Amino acid sequence: MVSTRLFVPCTYLFILIVFCLTCNCEVSSFSTPSTLTKATPRTPLLSPLPSLDTQRKKGRGKKETSVVISKPAKQSNQTTSASNKLRESISQLQFNATQFREHTRKLFSFGFDNYMSQAYPHDELQPLNCGGRSADPNEENININDVLANVSVTLIDTLDTLAIMGNYSAFWDGVDRVVANTSFHQDTHVQVFEATIRLLGGLLSAHILATTPSFNMTNPEYDNELLMLARDLATRLLPAFEGTATGLPHPRVNLISGVPVWQSDKVRKKSQETNLAAVGTLLLELGTVGRLTGDPTYEGVARRALRSLWKHRSNVTHLFGNTIDIHTGKWKNQNAGFGAGADSFFEYLFKASVLFGDDELMHLFKDVFSATKARCFIGTLPLYGQVNMHTARLSAPWIDSLQAFLPGLKVSDGDVPGAIVDHEVYLAIWRKYKALPERFNFFSKNPDIATYPLRPEFAESTYLLYRATKSRYYQRIGAEILLDIEKYTKTKCGFATLRYVNTNKHEDRMESFFLSETLKYLYLLFDDDHILHTKERDRFVFTTEAHILPASVQVRYAYDASHMWPTLSSLSGSHFVSINTTKLPTCESISWRLIMLDPLTPQQREFINAMIG
Repeated sequence: MVSTRLFVPCTYLFILIVFCLTCNCEVSSFSTPSTLTKATPRTPLLSPLPSLDTQRKKGRGKKETSVVISKPAKQSNQTTSASNKLRESISQLQFNATQFREHTRKLFSFGFDNYMSQAYPHDELQPLNCGGRSADPNEENININDVLANVSVTLIDTLDTLAIMGNYSAFWDGVDRVVANTSFHQDTHVQVFEATIRLLGGLLSAHILATTPSFNMTNPEYDNELLMLARDLATRLLPAFEGTATGLPHPRVNLISGVPVWQSDKVRKKSQETNLAAVGTLLLELGTVGRLTGDPTYEGVARRALRSLWKHRSNVTHLFGNTIDIHTGKWKNQNAGFGAGADSFFEYLFKASVLFGDDELMHLFKDVFSATKARCFIGTLPLYGQVNMHTARLSAPWIDSLQAFLPGLKVSDGDVPGAIVDHEVYLAIWRKYKALPERFNFFSKNPDIATYPLRPEFAESTYLLYRATKSRYYQRIGAEILLDIEKYTKTKCGFATLRYVNTNKHEDRMESFFLSETLKYLYLLFDDDHILHTKERDRFVFTTEAHILPASVQVRYAYDASHMWPTLSSLSGSHFVSINTTKLPTCESISWRLIMLDPLTPQQREFINAMIG
């Protein structure tokens, strides 16, 4: 076994925005201690999209002839044999990333073509019944209605993946469909958070790719229609930011009438609460639509919500809770941590600082990120648990799959060694179940919630660690993820959620983020020569839904935002913690062991495996 010591200079850190920034690096280490409802089918408004295997044809609006949609395929012996050969190649000394890139493209094509042929214009594909699902008229079905809105969510969410994979024909056919058929004048209740990251982000990203020459997706016939749709949607979300004494936004709106008048007591009570991530994950998309249209209203409401949230931070531990009453400001769930309900709050403080050139947001990120890491770290384990926001005592013995984003954020913040250790914990869980359960109990060493809905966070962190280290080790892990997804979730017409990771039982749902995020990150992981990875490309930020927003002069200086809103630091008083950045380690202080085929010592790996069981 060949082992090569690899040291990573600071300039290789990916920073999650596909370009390097000056970074402060924090050295981390650890020692070994002693039934969903099926929607009624609708008639497609247009013919299906061409298969991704169709040859590209430039020219928006041109009709393509003799295009056959690839039909759902069964797992043949030939397919199984090819997958086995790919799996065997993972351990070969010369790793062939290209073949895994093309295999990712093939799996994406299978999922997307089936959505277009079996489900479109519905919002989601049902991969078991080969049908489509849209919003449920039953308002109590929040699990479905928070995401779905009768606007072909999967297509909008996936447009930029088509562009990232270089499929000009399918991208513009998809744009044409969205422009021709999408109306947000829908009597549906949507969650502001989900509509922002999936729909608003998807429209903005596709618009940006359609107007950025370096991506080779421009078309002279395009007239900013996606941006106009994005502004229309953002305007329909604005009522959520009105009518609460705290300034915290309502979690849901009706796209026609504004804040809903709920018939169900259950839903009414649920809609009086929001969470840390739902409030703190709006600034990138609303800020971008505001700056691209020259209207600061959208960014203003997102910043106002963030300021309101900051007022309710604990002045003892400097932590935030999880769910909060929008009318009283009382925390209903006082768990603090990096998992579900909190995750992208930290991410957006960092990324909004980069996207808008906002130093104050970076200072606030450093403040709250440092406090949460310090308070939530479990000393005897390389884990960040759930702690009480007021006492910082452990309140729940689990980590969840959304928290797998944390290694990627640490990479962005310059803490590659810490990211490596966190990533290995999730790798051990993945290898145990060939998926990540929604919630893993590190006391019982079993899932508390055994569902795997094809989430992207682990693939995202794997991609970012590869971009930071250039170690093929992370491409090999990505290959494992890809082949496990294919083996355990692929069905006759798509990829299905695993209801139970320990039994591989399926649920009839393929959420849009599987095509928008999971396969996008895996594709980029295997494509070293992609335009996003070259010096010639423009500067971009990935949103929490893996949509691409430009860190450009047009966005940063669209209007003078420096005195447009009160600063967060001026409002937070004793809640604001000053950071002495001169005491933070520099990039040159990194000292860590990164082996090409295994970044951990045998003792560390044995400890993590024993911890996971």
